[in-house]
Amino acid sequence: LEYLTEKAMYTDGITLRDKVSAETYAKVEKVAQQYQLPMEQLVIQKPWALSSSLALLGTNDSFELSREEMIMHGIDMYFLTNAFLQEKPIIELEGIKAQTDMFEGLSPEAQEQYLVTTVDSILEPSAEIENEKDMMQNWFSSWKKGEILAFTESFKEIEGEASEFNEMLFGLRDEQMAKKIVSLLEDEKGKYFVVVGAGHFTIEKSIRYHLEQSGYDVE
Repeated sequence: LEYLTEKAMYTDGITLRDKVSAETYAKVEKVAQQYQLPMEQLVIQKPWALSSSLALLGTNDSFELSREEMIMHGIDMYFLTNAFLQEKPIIELEGIKAQTDMFEGLSPEAQEQYLVTTVDSILEPSAEIENEKDMMQNWFSSWKKGEILAFTESFKEIEGEASEFNEMLFGLRDEQMAKKIVSLLEDEKGKYFVVVGAGHFTIEKSIRYHLEQSGYDVE
């Protein structure tokens, strides 16, 4: 967390105003006013970090559950809690440092676009919130029924066009997580139960693809 904080913040007097367009900065100011957030705390955050922080606000407005509540009810938390109670070792496929490095590695243009997309969704939600609720309900239904194709098609629709951000969010992360799984299988031996988000099964070069490229049979 110290590493995340260090990378997420500007130093040496640089602020967000110096790094994004006047139009983008004005949108951030509007969001700050809407949620009564102090600008002096927002301007010291880099675009990728500020986007992640502001996205929480939009999520909390979009669903009956807050983001924190949704995370606590996630299937990954179910398995993590059970492993903890049974004193089974828990190994991170991707820690905070790795995620921080990937966001930090985005170009200034990609970071600003991420910020613009986030603030636009907050300032102009329109029918988007209802659409998101419907979409999430469909995802839950597809997950429970095992309707893989229906979920994949819906998920790919929200991904939109290929972009540097999407390539980082899935392509690069899937490759890195697959490498971690391979290293465990080859160096540590034994049996492992792996939990990753459903979105990581929808892309062409998924974790499964990279495992197969490494010579593994995957069912």
